[in-house]
Amino acid sequence: MIRVMLVDDHPLVLEGRRAMMDAERDIQVVATTTEGERVPGLGRRQRPDVGVRGLQLGPQKRSGVLQDRRPGPPRSPGP
Repeated sequence: MIRVMLVDDHPLVLEGRRAMMDAERDIQVVATTTEGERVPGLGRRQRPDVGVRGLQLGPQKRSGVLQDRRPGPPRSPGP
């Protein structure tokens, strides 16, 4: 199972991406946000394998998305 975090400042785009990924059996969306500043905290709590972000995020939001990507403790394997 691939754990994904989605980030986009356009809620409609975010919903569309989530719907596409929810249709896949081997993908689990573990977090979504329209606020780039929330990404570091969500990443630490949810531990996604992959992050997908919108290209239209402004410079301040991009910096929030890209900071603090240090690995944390390994998460336990899922069912």
